[in-house]
Amino acid sequence: MARIRYLKPDFFKDEDIAELPHQVRIFYAGLWCYADRAGRLEDRPKRLKAEIFPYEDFDIEAGLQRLSSPKKSNNKPFLVRYKKDGYSYIQILQWDKHQKPHPTEKKSEIPPPNNIDLTVKEPLKQSGEGNGDGEGNGEGNGEPQGEKPPAENTLLNTELKKVFKAGFNIYALIGRVKKESSEGAQIPDPVLLRVCSRYWEEKSKIEDEWPWFLAVVKREWLLEQHNNIKIAPMASSIKEIMRGV
Repeated sequence: MARIRYLKPDFFKDEDIAELPHQVRIFYAGLWCYADRAGRLEDRPKRLKAEIFPYEDFDIEAGLQRLSSPKKSNNKPFLVRYKKDGYSYIQILQWDKHQKPHPTEKKSEIPPPNNIDLTVKEPLKQSGEGNGDGEGNGEGNGEPQGEKPPAENTLLNTELKKVFKAGFNIYALIGRVKKESSEGAQIPDPVLLRVCSRYWEEKSKIEDEWPWFLAVVKREWLLEQHNNIKIAPMASSIKEIMRGV
């Protein structure tokens, strides 16, 4: 889905952007309109060609390769192309430098790339002042959105924020479990605390967040079975979801 995005005056003075061919500059700005609020979108060259350059010839693959090549100024690319769960995605780097999505814009459903310094501000919820039209335009400040635990559980909130800030997209993963399970599975607080603890222990070994998260949730859920938690529905939900992993 296309979104209205900012184009700041600094865009025209950026020396790295000035090094790009004219069409690639337009293509780069065009990608912003199809990226979600975290600066991610599906890596589908043919579709992007149809959306951004419907009336002229342009080699989209060459454009993506150029944008994913190191800049002269700092050896970092404009974007990263990556795969997760068999799907291809694009992460626009330094997204917060270019865009400030409206607080009500839908959170990203695309998993982030692993081990990348994104310098991306994740989804924000309104906290104080903000402005925009609710269609992905505007500014706001606050905390990450997602399937968050009850506000009264201060310890859990703290631990989730820590792993989120470390680059682990915990809120989106919690929401995905609820969304993809036919029972709308809710992960109990003790299990989420254990997941956070396991994350710090196994962080360097995580190659794909989603299957790792499911496996740990299932294991830690079973460990809680003696604490008067009804495990059957959750165990069934995780088994159901893991069939597609």
